[in-house]
Amino acid sequence: MKKLLKVTIICPYYIPFAGGQEIHTAFLVKYLKKHNVKITIITTNNPHLKSYEKFDNLEIFRLKPLFEFYTNPFPLKLFPLLMKIDSDIFHVQGYWSIFANIAALVSKIRKIPLIYTSHGFQSSLYTKNIFSRFIVLSYIKTIGIFMFNQMKMMTCNHLEDKRILEKIGIEENKIKILPSGLDLEIYKKIDNEVTTEVIDLIRIKYNLKWPVILYVGRLIERKGCHFLLQALPAVLKKFPEMKCIIIGDGPEEKQFKMLASNLNLKNNTIFTGYIKPLSRELIAFFKIADLQILPSLAESMPVSVMEGLYFGNPIIISDMYFAKWIKYKNEKLYIPIIPRNIKDISEKIIYILGNRKLQMDLTRKGKSLIREKYNCVKLAKLTYYIYLKILKK
Repeated sequence: MKKLLKVTIICPYYIPFAGGQEIHTAFLVKYLKKHNVKITIITTNNPHLKSYEKFDNLEIFRLKPLFEFYTNPFPLKLFPLLMKIDSDIFHVQGYWSIFANIAALVSKIRKIPLIYTSHGFQSSLYTKNIFSRFIVLSYIKTIGIFMFNQMKMMTCNHLEDKRILEKIGIEENKIKILPSGLDLEIYKKIDNEVTTEVIDLIRIKYNLKWPVILYVGRLIERKGCHFLLQALPAVLKKFPEMKCIIIGDGPEEKQFKMLASNLNLKNNTIFTGYIKPLSRELIAFFKIADLQILPSLAESMPVSVMEGLYFGNPIIISDMYFAKWIKYKNEKLYIPIIPRNIKDISEKIIYILGNRKLQMDLTRKGKSLIREKYNCVKLAKLTYYIYLKILKK
């Protein structure tokens, strides 16, 4: 009988927090459990959830943060917990966090192998101004070097991520491309539950006609929701019954709502706030949308975009490194935009809404791409093999 592998997954946030990194981790955990693995998750506390839970081969510690800095929580109990937890390997989600720093320190002290999964480079912070660039570079050249030297491996989503990691000084032999994926089993189940009647009720509730534009993401500057809002008045002139559904919450929510009001978009924008990941309501919006847009400045492999492709939404996304994976048989499967170019965004929205043939082509190929290539069952299997390989060394 194989020895039970004890893995500690360390992540600043975890579901029900509605972020791509958190959903990625939840999918990974679900299918890792099907291997001979005992998983411990260490994350921050949600006031509505228990600070400790235990299930079959899974336990979750939720720690109360002393403070948060740029959505970067610092729990005092993290270090002592990592020092005593029984674990064969540490697997940290992301490397831009206090969680990642402390995990590296404990890994060195206790000689526990350490893996990071990259969820993107802080490119928006890097390019924002001289001061923020200095912060990013200082982090990489000090704490970053310590973490990268201590880790056994860094996994990332695609070739463009790998190139960035190499540029910041990580050795090529320490980087492994391991694409994210969706839990196709659960999406199929929820898809079947979201009937025509459910969709009709939501259309009536929000007075949705044609076209419906969908944005799913945190309401933070980096995600570019404000660029979308600024582009909508021009779209409205062409499509006066247009509605834009904005799903998500965040620190910029108040400012974005004010911007929508100042642009006379109150009757054409719907801010839903937080919607629970994988809920029927969220899936209904994916199925209702005529197109989906993400004018972001920095990502890795957005789960919301994978979800949109799964449900057949034509995708408009910033033409940057994090969009290059959206291709089917070497054919680009997205409409590229320049995020700060408001005219470009509005023109691309109008273009795709007026091109039914292109919409149908993107829908068909997008569905095939996700179903054929981006399944989290494969992600979990390959991750498990990486654990075994590292422990053999």
